Amino acid sequence: MSIKFEDCSAYEADMRHRVASLDFDASLYRSLWSVVLGLKPVQEGDMWMVLYGDNLQAGIAGFGATPEEAMINFDKEFKQAKSSDLLTNKKIKNI
Repeated sequence: MSIKFEDCSAYEADMRHRVASLDFDASLYRSLWSVVLGLKPVQEGDMWMVLYGDNLQAGIAGFGATPEEAMINFDKEFKQAKSSDLLTNKKIKNI
């Protein structure tokens, strides 16, 4: 038996919406490559960085003003590197 939107209070509807939004946000977070690879943002001065590899020259990095921004930037950089010739340069191994 499913409960229709009309059958619940405004509070219940708001809570359902919030839970659905949190579930969606959590699934997006889990799909970021930095999370998949188990990488953690590190603060470097006033910026945050996510690094895959031994160093900036040999690896792939994402930067941002917040940990979340660094993770999102890393995701973009990783996807770009994965689809480019960097794969042949072995920057990305075993992916």
